[in-house]
Amino acid sequence: MDNELEAERETGYAVRVGARLRAIRRQKHLSLQEVEAASEHEFKASVLGAYERGERAISVPRLLRLARFYQVPVDQMLPADDDTNAGALVAMVAEARAGCGIVCASRFRPGGALVGCPW
Repeated sequence: MDNELEAERETGYAVRVGARLRAIRRQKHLSLQEVEAASEHEFKASVLGAYERGERAISVPRLLRLARFYQVPVDQMLPADDDTNAGALVAMVAEARAGCGIVCASRFRPGGALVGCPW
């Protein structure tokens, strides 16, 4: 039962992150196809759409690159109602910038808890 609850929380969080990604893209007046073209195909429309629907997890390094593409601070890529998550993300981004190749969004859990990478 606990695993089901945790999975439901993670799915809900992924959907909220996706909604935030979509809101930022729309604020920039860009379609998924325009992002793909403007990013020189770094961000495929189908993959970005899956992130926005919460169907696919985005890695922290990739989230950082997308924030740079949109020219917004990376913490704005997260739902605004959870300051704990934003703080944990900042720490993970610092780790990613330090060269860790295995930092991934799967280590980031609602409530700010970090867990071991499953990969």
